[in-house]
Amino acid sequence: MTILSLSEEVAVGLGQKTGRVKAILFVVIILLAGASVALVGNMAFIGLMIPHIVRAIVGTDYRFIIPMSAIVGGAFMMLADTLGRTINAPYETPVAAIVAMVGLPFFLIIVRKGGKAFS
Repeated sequence: MTILSLSEEVAVGLGQKTGRVKAILFVVIILLAGASVALVGNMAFIGLMIPHIVRAIVGTDYRFIIPMSAIVGGAFMMLADTLGRTINAPYETPVAAIVAMVGLPFFLIIVRKGGKAFS
């Protein structure tokens, strides 16, 4: 994935079969996205938001992006849960509502910048 993220011409020049890699990644991404939405509902888009933020911090090497995304995603969920429990105590605000309040502006920025806002 790191080679393919450079550019398709560079990946082909380095001997990677880009068509095959893209097809495999496409299927894997669809399966993982579908499974995550089925398991956790609308909070699954944290998996779309956090890697963009992590990429801006650690660079484009997926050896670092993937493990850091897991750590930062877990920390973000803990922060959202803590906010949900304390923002209007003794009642609890659903974690999905907190995540949606943070996620909506993030995705609007991504859409407006054409996907390059945090690259």
